[in-house]
Amino acid sequence: MGLHKVQEHGINKLTLIVLCFGFLKNLVDCNVYIICHEFFFVILCLYVNDCILAKNDRSFLTTTKVELSNEFDMAGNGCIGYSLGIQVYQNSKKGEIYLF
Repeated sequence: MGLHKVQEHGINKLTLIVLCFGFLKNLVDCNVYIICHEFFFVILCLYVNDCILAKNDRSFLTTTKVELSNEFDMAGNGCIGYSLGIQVYQNSKKGEIYLF
């Protein structure tokens, strides 16, 4: 099936690529994908042109970011500070995330 046929069926390029990487689409929210490998996971959340990645292993996240950046122009690869009107504060030492 060509990409234009895939797009006609409601699957965009990003969705197709993340599914090819092995991500699984969340059953509750179609904008959330997860990939697991042994004890490690990455959660990918999409909203319009924003992509938020959450992880429990830095090297697995780095690999995922490299794969995505090979396919897409990615900017702002640092910690999230603000998204969708929500301020995000992260305390890496304690492993905590606060939403305001």
